[in-house]
Amino acid sequence: GDFAPTALRWPAFGGTRLIDALAGLNRATDWPSFHQALEAWETPSVNFVYADVDGHIAYQSTGRIPIRAAGHQGLVPVPGWDGRSEWQGFIPYEEMPKSLDPPSGFIVTANNKVVGDDYPYSIAYDMADLYRAQRITELLAAGHRFTPGGLRAIQAETSGTPAAALRPYLLAVKPTNDQEKRALDEVRRRDLRYEPVSAGASVYEAWYWHLLGETLDDELGPEVMTEYRNVALSQVPPIIDLMARPDDPLFDDKRTPAVEHRDDIVRRSLTKAVAWLAKRYGDDPAGWTYGKVHPVTLVHAPLGQSGIAPLERLFNSTTLPAWGNAFTVDAGTTDFTKPFAMVFGSAQRMIVDFSDLEASTWVNSTGQNGQLWHRHREDQIPRWEAVEDYPMRFSEAAVRAHAEGRLTLVPGGGNP
Repeated sequence: GDFAPTALRWPAFGGTRLIDALAGLNRATDWPSFHQALEAWETPSVNFVYADVDGHIAYQSTGRIPIRAAGHQGLVPVPGWDGRSEWQGFIPYEEMPKSLDPPSGFIVTANNKVVGDDYPYSIAYDMADLYRAQRITELLAAGHRFTPGGLRAIQAETSGTPAAALRPYLLAVKPTNDQEKRALDEVRRRDLRYEPVSAGASVYEAWYWHLLGETLDDELGPEVMTEYRNVALSQVPPIIDLMARPDDPLFDDKRTPAVEHRDDIVRRSLTKAVAWLAKRYGDDPAGWTYGKVHPVTLVHAPLGQSGIAPLERLFNSTTLPAWGNAFTVDAGTTDFTKPFAMVFGSAQRMIVDFSDLEASTWVNSTGQNGQLWHRHREDQIPRWEAVEDYPMRFSEAAVRAHAEGRLTLVPGGGNP
């Protein structure tokens, strides 16, 4: 059919000073020079955290973010010919969210909302819920003097906060057979952590996945339901609120002549979850470990998603048992349209000791070399999987003492 002409506007199309920002960051020696360099970081929008050897910590939000007309969030096309949705400029850098040496003594950012409701501008629409940030805050505010090992334990944290609110509804179900009873026993003995050895995590996640479908599929339809599953970072709070209303009309399945209530849907979702798991992983619920149900393959871009099986086997990593979910500190986000493989997680972990920089550590999710068959292409995966790390050398002497080789970049026609 005929479509109206469509135009796309993005701040980066107007040019960007990203190279200037990177050069300034590399030359920064303190917070004022670091903060000044970030003024040129126009796209993409990024959360920056800062710390230095003098004991200062800081946070700065960056990006050229449009000031949009009232009632327009930039989520859908708008009439471009009437002028009512034109940008009203950009949020001034000096008014972007920032913090320097907060009284708490720490800064937490985990893709969550970073401003209060009284902030005068709209920064983003699809920010993550506060679960990860709240858990990190709880752990940091516990009053301990953290060692590198203590910070590593926070990086490895897999407690799933939303499950604490929803699990009681699942455990209230009376099982109709021995398999359901054993599945519920796995959920009951689980400590809310999403560890690869936990079968209870698998039962809970499969139940929640079916709970969404059984509750909303008749209202939304399959296409919209698929999109709704993909907004996992913002769907849980409304579901928790809905579960507190057992007779809410949303629980009624319009496809049946009966009138369903919350407990009917919770019961039906368990039955379907147990059947789904048994079909794929065998009849014994003890064998439905989360690492089987929630694997991770580190996928090469673009050849690892080419649809050509030999290329994908060649370029992608081995498949590993994974951990976490979208709401755990050690995130392991699932593609909820294809449950339950992990598709997003930590790309790099780092711990910096500002009292002794040579004691700092880091680890990548794969390795330091992208060449096929290179010994450093995937050699960091075991430590990444185990939340372990490597020494991060800072001084020139330490780097030279541990270097395997040297790469010299020479301008065209020049000599090393």
